[in-house]
Amino acid sequence: QTAYLAQFCDALKLGGKVSPLQTAYLAQSCDALKPGGKAWIHIPTMIDESRDPCDLEASIQAGGMQMHYTTAAAIQQVVEERGCDVKVQNRGGFGIGAGLS
Repeated sequence: QTAYLAQFCDALKLGGKVSPLQTAYLAQSCDALKPGGKAWIHIPTMIDESRDPCDLEASIQAGGMQMHYTTAAAIQQVVEERGCDVKVQNRGGFGIGAGLS
């Protein structure tokens, strides 16, 4: 038997994950929602335009705690592909300092 969530919230825990893991989490979160369920997810959508969010080798080389992002367009695409509606809101640097979330 599959259990579904009516609603859930994720407040900036995804920023420490590289972009491919962020998108996998978003897709799985959509799968876990009941029809008509709601989710609020706070995720960085831009930090440094010169950085490639999918460059895993650069992340390994840098080491330590890092902040990563997934573009708003990619977030919208992955969520919609899972059959969920999405509303992306720009919150400025809320919770992450420089960048957008």
